[in-house]
Amino acid sequence: MEAITLNPYQITWIEFIPTTGCVTKHDRKIFGDVLLLGNRTPTYFRHFPCKQAAKSFLGKLEGIALDKHYECRLFTDKQFSLAKNEGRRTIINYTQKQLDEAVII
Repeated sequence: MEAITLNPYQITWIEFIPTTGCVTKHDRKIFGDVLLLGNRTPTYFRHFPCKQAAKSFLGKLEGIALDKHYECRLFTDKQFSLAKNEGRRTIINYTQKQLDEAVII
């Protein structure tokens, strides 16, 4: 049986940042959150095995009615491991290219 090697630079995360307020439970459910723990979260994170899968997921969200508009930023698992917490907010150190490639849904 082969060992599975995970590459922290290939695993991709999406941070869903609402343009106003916090992420709603309804939207978190659409994003794939099945537990819906916690009442008010300022952002929502979801991971994917690769960047292409993350972009494909964002493409599927284009026609779905969400409660709010979100800025979606893609970043690597390595960046997530180096994130800093400030209160309830997780701060990711994005590159300028990642900031420029952010998608609004």
